[in-house]
Amino acid sequence: NDEWRESHGFWYVSGYLYVMCFLFRCNYYFAWIIADSTSNLSGFGFNGYNEDGSARWDKVTNVYPSRTECSSSLKVLIDNWNVGTALWLRRVCYERSKISPTLMTYLLSATWHGFYPGYYGCFLSSAFFILTSRKLRRSVRPHFLGSERIKMFCDSALIPLL
Repeated sequence: NDEWRESHGFWYVSGYLYVMCFLFRCNYYFAWIIADSTSNLSGFGFNGYNEDGSARWDKVTNVYPSRTECSSSLKVLIDNWNVGTALWLRRVCYERSKISPTLMTYLLSATWHGFYPGYYGCFLSSAFFILTSRKLRRSVRPHFLGSERIKMFCDSALIPLL
């Protein structure tokens, strides 16, 4: 509420929101990892062998929590969250759309989630953020590729904002 927010500082409220959002995401991580584990136990998750001969058990993996939490861009985050649905949306909509594939894919995703204005606002603004971050990354990142230190700073501090 307003009284609580005003009695605490900006950084405390921001940190609190970050922790609460992380804990909320953990519900999804738990469910998807349990589902992944049961699929692997039944053999459905087997995806062949790596070049070194080790078995791959990622055929039905739906989330990569560490990649999601430490993503270097919005695209990387989306690629590692709800992986199966993202692949399905890519094949069904993105690769087939003639007009603005990103916008059409997010519109389909919003429709898939239900006919609620909040979903449309969220997914369409996400499409806008993706399109904007692509343009910014293409125009800003080349200026930071001169030195390895600056590139590392850009990838770890600036690019997640883009």
